[in-house]
Amino acid sequence: MDLRHLRATYQRLRQICNNDYQVQNFGHDPPGDHCDDQVVVCCCNTVAFQLSMLCMNCQHDLEAGDVVGIDAGVGTYAAYRASCGAGTSNALPADIQQAVCNENIRLDDYLYGGWSDGSWFYVWTRENAERDHAANDNNTFTHCPNQESPSSSTTKTLHADPSSILSSTRLSSELAMASATVALSSVPSSSAAPSSYGPAIGESLTSSTTQPNTESTGAVTSIDLSPASRSSFGKSAAIGGAISAACILALVVAAVVLRRTKIRKRTIKKPIANDTVHMASIIVPYAIIGDDQPG
Repeated sequence: MDLRHLRATYQRLRQICNNDYQVQNFGHDPPGDHCDDQVVVCCCNTVAFQLSMLCMNCQHDLEAGDVVGIDAGVGTYAAYRASCGAGTSNALPADIQQAVCNENIRLDDYLYGGWSDGSWFYVWTRENAERDHAANDNNTFTHCPNQESPSSSTTKTLHADPSSILSSTRLSSELAMASATVALSSVPSSSAAPSSYGPAIGESLTSSTTQPNTESTGAVTSIDLSPASRSSFGKSAAIGGAISAACILALVVAAVVLRRTKIRKRTIKKPIANDTVHMASIIVPYAIIGDDQPG
């Protein structure tokens, strides 16, 4: 346990209520400090008391290799509370906790607790903190969401509730079936489906697709698969199909007319080049006969 940074942590916690507070040299007898600010809500709790005892050990227990530390006897916590009065508080008030998170003051989880008789033990506190760090991969600042390490969220994802996985799989299957229903309804049908088939797949999925589980699958657009919607969509598809068929028929008719016109032009005979001579050979004899008659 690194005690050196705890001095700054304790001072920052006290400064939420008293901006002028500075950690002084603690006395040699516990408690080394007292919660004596005019606004005492920041220090009238075991979180501040444990930090003060750790600071006291940091200042006075300087002997190398000393693992005993300075402990606090019964009633020490009540003496530290000073003007707070009797009582025990193992947590911070809600507004102070929010201020801690806003100021990014890192308070370890083991600080939220204590002994009911007001005592405190350095070795137990240190060993308990080390065990907590090892068990949680040093992610022991869980009272502020913004202080949780990324490894925590990864672990929670890998060990997700099996029921949520099944729910996600079921929802994906239902959405796939709903998409297939929409695709089939867009094809024009020669006859209406008999009502004896019961509700369509889309009707049973209306509630589940309207409000999907966005935590496991992300945001999903609402799909309206009510009978009225499917009927309107089917009519639109039928009208579109009829218009397409009419356009195709018009193109076929135009192609046939154009083809017949080309064939007719090919069958008409071109004028013969010597038609003038032929006509002359017919007319001339009549002219000669006329000249032979007596006048």
